[in-house]
Amino acid sequence: MYLDHTLFGVYVPFWLQKFSHIPILDFILFKSYIFLSVITSVIFVLLLIKDIDILRRFVAAFFLAIMLATPSYYIFPALTPFEMYRNNVTETVIPENIQTTITPYLEETSPRVAGLIDGISSMGSSPEKGYFHVSTFPSMHIAWGTLALYFSFLISVPLGVVASFWYVFNIFGAMYTMEHYGVDMIGGALVGMLSIAIVHYLFTRTKKSSEYPEFFYGIEVFHRDLLWLGENYRDIFRKVKKFLKSDIRILFE
Repeated sequence: MYLDHTLFGVYVPFWLQKFSHIPILDFILFKSYIFLSVITSVIFVLLLIKDIDILRRFVAAFFLAIMLATPSYYIFPALTPFEMYRNNVTETVIPENIQTTITPYLEETSPRVAGLIDGISSMGSSPEKGYFHVSTFPSMHIAWGTLALYFSFLISVPLGVVASFWYVFNIFGAMYTMEHYGVDMIGGALVGMLSIAIVHYLFTRTKKSSEYPEFFYGIEVFHRDLLWLGENYRDIFRKVKKFLKSDIRILFE
């Protein structure tokens, strides 16, 4: 929180709560944050259809980002803003300047954000056991969002432009939901970009992955079957329809 104020001049997660009374912004910021899994799944499927080699890089970068981020969770442990300042699970004394900042916003949090907070809180942290279930720096939402944005441009420029709007809202949404601090956004973006750079370097330093059909073999199978379904879905539909009609006729005879 101190770093946020130093870099941005405000306590970002609580400053953003001023937009909770604007329904459309509240909706967009909230949905942009929680739809990360949907966005990455769409990117995965589109790459599965378009280019297996790029899909391999996407999958490799996705898991590499986790590996790059994990040490930070131990070196720079941090509770989420709502754990530390809204629920105050550690029962530490909140500095007066921060308390002055957050007090007006605690009751103004939108129902959507409050519901998310309550849901995550129900999973709970375990301070009595000496550990917490969540750490914030860097933000994997932004790291994976950076991957989704980059690879969406490789699929098509129009898709990349659309993804750019989502990416910006995802950044603010991660802080608006009080899951992350502003500095977590910087860390997440750096992890995402570093993952992309390392994966491209490794893939270009070795033989083309297409020369290794056994690599990510499961993806090859999905790719082949998906293309087959795309070419034969009309015939499949006719056969299923014919089969169902015959079964229904037998039932009523």
